[in-house]
Amino acid sequence: MTQKYHNIIKCRPLAPTDDIDIIEKITLACELHNGVQYLAQEELNEKISYLKQRIVEKQAHPEQFKARTKDSSYSALVAEVDGKVVGCAVSHVLSEGEKVVPGAKTELDALYVLPEHQKQGVGFALWQTLIEKLHQQGETVLQLATVTHGPQNAQGQRGPGNVSGMQFYKRQGCMFLDKTRQWKSQTGIPKSKIAIQQYLMKRIDK
Repeated sequence: MTQKYHNIIKCRPLAPTDDIDIIEKITLACELHNGVQYLAQEELNEKISYLKQRIVEKQAHPEQFKARTKDSSYSALVAEVDGKVVGCAVSHVLSEGEKVVPGAKTELDALYVLPEHQKQGVGFALWQTLIEKLHQQGETVLQLATVTHGPQNAQGQRGPGNVSGMQFYKRQGCMFLDKTRQWKSQTGIPKSKIAIQQYLMKRIDK
């Protein structure tokens, strides 16, 4: 993390005992604020319903949640401003079948900042902290994905996707790959109504 943000934003690993549902709450707030810009209402509703269910389950059974996450391949960083958690970066260790980027060991699953704290350097601080952590671990490349095309309209044309996210990752030196994926709907949403994500890679060995 650069000195520019050092005295403003504190980034630290997620502590399940303290932040048992903070990831879901931040994700929910961001999906409600940003998702409507590039997701179809059907996909957005399904994601929000899933997140709300997760929050309820964690609050009802905190010990079971901690037991499940203890040996999980997922990890997270959270960013604090004045002692309040305002953003998170979630990543996981890739299985062999998940690897799209040659040499990648980790995938960034989500980088979220609460709407009222966006465009203040929080996302950049989380990104820099994650990259430094992976570099210290000896990793050379990071795998990630972002929404590049929204759902189809009545004319069969897809929307522009998460423009701000694409611009952010380009500024960080990420390269777009010719490989895409889509959200796996549990309610039968047709693929034409589901946004398209495109894979990216970030070299972290330089």
